[in-house]
Amino acid sequence: MHLNSKKYLSQRSRELTYSGLEEIIALADMKEGVLRLEQGEPDFKTPLHITTAATNAVRQGYVKYTSIEGIRDLREAISHKLAAENKINADPDSQIIVTAGSSEGMFLALQVIIDQGDEALIPDPGYVSYPRCVRLAGGIPVFYPLKHDGRFELDLEELHRRITARTKVLVINSPGNPVGNVLTKEELEGIAELSVENDLIVISDEIYEKIIYDERQHLSIGSLTSMADRTITINSFSKTYAMTGWRLGYVAATTEIADEIKKLHGTALVCADWVAQCAGLAALTGPQTCIQEMVKQYEERRKLMVDGLNRIDGLRCDMPGGAFYAFPRIDQIGMSSREFAHRLLREENVAIIPGVAFGEQGEGYVRLSFTASLEDIEEGILRIRHLVEAASGIGRATHGSP
Repeated sequence: MHLNSKKYLSQRSRELTYSGLEEIIALADMKEGVLRLEQGEPDFKTPLHITTAATNAVRQGYVKYTSIEGIRDLREAISHKLAAENKINADPDSQIIVTAGSSEGMFLALQVIIDQGDEALIPDPGYVSYPRCVRLAGGIPVFYPLKHDGRFELDLEELHRRITARTKVLVINSPGNPVGNVLTKEELEGIAELSVENDLIVISDEIYEKIIYDERQHLSIGSLTSMADRTITINSFSKTYAMTGWRLGYVAATTEIADEIKKLHGTALVCADWVAQCAGLAALTGPQTCIQEMVKQYEERRKLMVDGLNRIDGLRCDMPGGAFYAFPRIDQIGMSSREFAHRLLREENVAIIPGVAFGEQGEGYVRLSFTASLEDIEEGILRIRHLVEAASGIGRATHGSP
């Protein structure tokens, strides 16, 4: 007798859907020769001093369990980094948990804060996993729009209007994915004021903190006096050190919150990989010039991509202030963002992400990553131009078609 396993699936699992980001990645994986501009995946190799530390760790037999919260040397290095760079004081023994990337950190943080029916404020456009993590915790995601007026920026009045008696947590991401916005000191102070007035916890995703342009400055909201005890800071090694596949990140929070995160982390994962933790220690304590070199190349790629997109009739792209994504407006082309992305993949073999994958405010936009080579970016722009011209009839006229 054939078992209908579908009937055993939980409602929680069945209600979780794949995002437009995962959909495009899956389709691109099935095709050959796709020009990949969809994932936030640095194309640089992990710096040598980091991989050497990992190799040495394997040779020395560091392949067993560590403490749940992570090896102490790494937690001390994280604590020092947070104090020196972010002006956040976090005790390495009681307030820092080493996680399997920032995604696990976000998931666990929301699990320990959200109860059934609690509301969590999520940026729109914002990263695809935020609302899903809220729903899995039994909460209700409430989206606050990032207004587009020359740049995507926080609208404190709109944010305030979405706070209710059930609001418990506010998620922020700066520099932001997908729009590349960098929250200013004034914006963060406004968030802090709202958070204190309404007794909210802020979860601050800061994984792009080092990838920032045009002399902008990253400021951690946890460094503000009023926010020291009501901020959960999440970071990772993935983007800064080209370590996406190493799955290494960390959470810093108050002792009470960190202890709850530790319990869930130990239940779900036991501990982060020891070899990866040795690599992370080398990343924080070793030379940092690798970051500057990568960001310098990202700046060149950013300009090439944004300028190229703006030369295509019907597209408009702002210069992102941080991260490594371009988020051009495509609504004048006469296609939804999903149709645009799928046609580009199908007809031009280029993978990008529809803006609607990041929220309702993302409709009319698409996300491209400039973590590709200059040559691939140029080729990608050329193929996008082909699609736009074909959609508008310019391509048919150019090629002599009736």
